[in-house]
Amino acid sequence: MSNGYADYLTYPLVNGLSFSAGWVTPFSGRTNIAFYAIFILCGALLTYVICDHRMYKQYGKHGTLESTFLIAFPAGIIGARIAYVIGDWSKFASRIAAGQWWSIFAIWEGGLTILGGAIVGAAVGILWFCLRKRKYSIWVAVDIVIPAILVAQAVGRWGNFFNLEVHGNPSPIGCWSWIPKVIQNNMAFSEAGKRVLTDGTIFVPLFFIESITNMLGYFVLAWFFGRLLRNYTEFGDLGFGYLIWYGYTRTFMEPLRDPNYNMGDNGYWSWFWSIIFVAMGAVAIVANHVIRFIIRKKKEGYVAQSKWFTSGIVGTVIILLASLALIIPGAILMANNEFVQKLNFGPYNTGIILLASGLSLFIFMIISMFFTVEGYKGKYLNAKEV
Repeated sequence: MSNGYADYLTYPLVNGLSFSAGWVTPFSGRTNIAFYAIFILCGALLTYVICDHRMYKQYGKHGTLESTFLIAFPAGIIGARIAYVIGDWSKFASRIAAGQWWSIFAIWEGGLTILGGAIVGAAVGILWFCLRKRKYSIWVAVDIVIPAILVAQAVGRWGNFFNLEVHGNPSPIGCWSWIPKVIQNNMAFSEAGKRVLTDGTIFVPLFFIESITNMLGYFVLAWFFGRLLRNYTEFGDLGFGYLIWYGYTRTFMEPLRDPNYNMGDNGYWSWFWSIIFVAMGAVAIVANHVIRFIIRKKKEGYVAQSKWFTSGIVGTVIILLASLALIIPGAILMANNEFVQKLNFGPYNTGIILLASGLSLFIFMIISMFFTVEGYKGKYLNAKEV
């Protein structure tokens, strides 16, 4: 729809409104009302509407998340800023030494880390919900709200498009002929160094890729696992699944970024925490299943079923082989290649990704082993009774 008027627009596109200069671009001045902020707010409001509707379907009442949203959203913004300051501390340390201590709070200059915002916002929201909404299940709320954060992130990423930031390295425009022409034209510009590409290349539109990936992740978690596979998941799994999905998304996206937007001295800050997100999600899901299994067994007299033995053995073998298929190549790549302080898909970093993925998958074997042991008990007891 946009291709018809794409060539009649002026690029780079405006990214906000200045009270003194009118509409401005990242090349022409600073905004007072930024599209980036508008997209973040719209993403948050859309997420709230989705979650409120799903809570209504669950409990028959609107507004159960209103106060939680009003507390968690600002907390998430603060957490995102804190994580950014910590991740780029060397830059802020030099500005503080120059007397610009206020730069830590200068959010209008840019600098938010979604990884930090998600953790702080979710933690504050969960705590508030537990204290103020005790008659509602926190686990139901977690499975509804946490995956929906992906929707807010998908919308918010379009703010990076208008700000000409957080994109990838130059790539031939022919590789991106399938995306709208407005995006193609605007991605020839970069806010970093006010660069303009005129040689038939554009900056890789990472914002667009991540936006699509985040939306896909929401439907995978909320609908595929949340509905079609609900009988095989525990409450809380969808919320923990967010950590795995977004962790993997950032794990593969970070090495593609323009180095100007990498965090930390060597660009490893966000990448490192993305891998930790995956591990945290895997451990949390396994702990969730094991703890709930033990509680049910004690409270409800969980009866071991002999069929668990066969399915547990099969599941254990499959997970073991899949995890070893990642762990072994990862370990070999890391052992045979030197560590280079550069964030890319070099052999060493690829080895880290494979090893971390394999170890995270290996953790899931605990669930299948649990059922294998219980299945063996059921099989033994049934044989003994006969």
